[in-house]
Amino acid sequence: MSASTAEADRPGIERITVTLIPQAHDQLQEIADRTRLSKTDIVNRAIALYGFIEGETAEGAEIVIRRASGESYVVKFF
Repeated sequence: MSASTAEADRPGIERITVTLIPQAHDQLQEIADRTRLSKTDIVNRAIALYGFIEGETAEGAEIVIRRASGESYVVKFF
């Protein structure tokens, strides 16, 4: 059984090919090195996070970063 056949037997699994710009590639590698997560896990988490942020901002919410020092600021996504 080939890898693609094995994946086809797993419901909800989709393999895609993505071309990353050099900066995104470097950031993905840095995150993988720092967290020891697989690139697949990082991309899945990034998509989930983007979905959450997009949904919240579509409803009028602001995304605020609050640092331990007490400093806070609104993050804008385009």
